[in-house]
Amino acid sequence: MNLKAFFDESEQADGLWCVAGCISSLEQWELFESAWKLVLGHDDYKIDWHHQVDWTHTAGEQFKKWADDKKTKEDYQGNLLRIMDHHVMRYVGAVIPGSAYGTLNEEQQRIIQSPYLLCLQYCLHAAALEAMDLPEEVKVDVVIAERPGWKDRAEEIYKLAREYLPLEARKRLSQTVAIRKMPKGLNNIGPDEEKPEIPLEAADIVAYELGQYTQGKCRFPMTQLMKTKEHYFWKIFDTDSLNAACQPWTPP
Repeated sequence: MNLKAFFDESEQADGLWCVAGCISSLEQWELFESAWKLVLGHDDYKIDWHHQVDWTHTAGEQFKKWADDKKTKEDYQGNLLRIMDHHVMRYVGAVIPGSAYGTLNEEQQRIIQSPYLLCLQYCLHAAALEAMDLPEEVKVDVVIAERPGWKDRAEEIYKLAREYLPLEARKRLSQTVAIRKMPKGLNNIGPDEEKPEIPLEAADIVAYELGQYTQGKCRFPMTQLMKTKEHYFWKIFDTDSLNAACQPWTPP
């Protein structure tokens, strides 16, 4: 029973950075995709690809139709959250508020390189830990939503995670990572392009809502994601934990 983790990033107000997503078994992801497609394709919705920020602001061609139909908009989101609740094993995420990152000096920022990379590092560690209570042959496949200009660095962080995490954790990560573009819609994918992986839409919800939560906005989607304490774990960096993270990352 291999696991698969999907991660997306969200950069929000005041320089806040978040990387977050979902982990579950391959079998559960298959069931998730079937149910998810049924909701998006339902006659009441007709959504091509879900973007949480567009849903939030009722923006874009897909969601502006609900500007005066709050009930349908909320029913749609509720259906997606129920699918996630049923099929996702764990939500994980890491956040660096801009206020905390701004306290670092130039040398500390040079060591971290980017809030995005540090958050991604934490999420990869969390994904590996998720498999450690399972039989030792269980691995975690990882899919990361591509951030323009950061594909090579994300791959490098993944490689470093497989080298420098504690032995039992790093053994759980698959040898390679998949990095996928996040489209505006499946209809925008060219014939020669790789199709995006549907669970990245769920990762997008988690990343956006965790960023909002860190800013003090505990919205309906986040209350659903957090309704079962064992279902999630977050790392919200403060000044002290960022200072600790600035120490050089060396093999154990």
